[in-house]
Amino acid sequence: MKTNIILAIIILFSISCSPKLNIAYQRNGSVEFVSGDKNTITLSSNGYAESEGKAVYYAEMNAIENVLFRGIPNSNQENPMIGNESQLTNSQKIELENLVQREGYRNFLIQSYRSGGGLNRGTWNITQIVKLDIQALRKYLEEKSLTRKFGL
Repeated sequence: MKTNIILAIIILFSISCSPKLNIAYQRNGSVEFVSGDKNTITLSSNGYAESEGKAVYYAEMNAIENVLFRGIPNSNQENPMIGNESQLTNSQKIELENLVQREGYRNFLIQSYRSGGGLNRGTWNITQIVKLDIQALRKYLEEKSLTRKFGL
């Protein structure tokens, strides 16, 4: 009986001292079109991280980056808003960081809610529904010279 208690304490101690996971963001392309019109687009996006909040952030960031740099197949936003990501990463790095990584995209976020996922083996896998105001986002990109004006 004593050995079982000591063994349980050792196991609990070793688990509590294990290093914390740190899952880096990766644009995984796991973004699907849900609905849209000429002003908005609604997407389903996945995010993976060590905490629920970070997984939600990664899912939102995944959605915005796919709209900006890849486009969304079978949607009203098939073409990317920014054509040459690598060129802009060099010339407009601060503006892009403010928009994507420093959560400036939240200005164009109409709605974001969790539609599925959960904790599995210490990793959060979240499916987030993200609705973006693409009209306002396009105008912002034009004002910041991150993309050309429509039709030019």
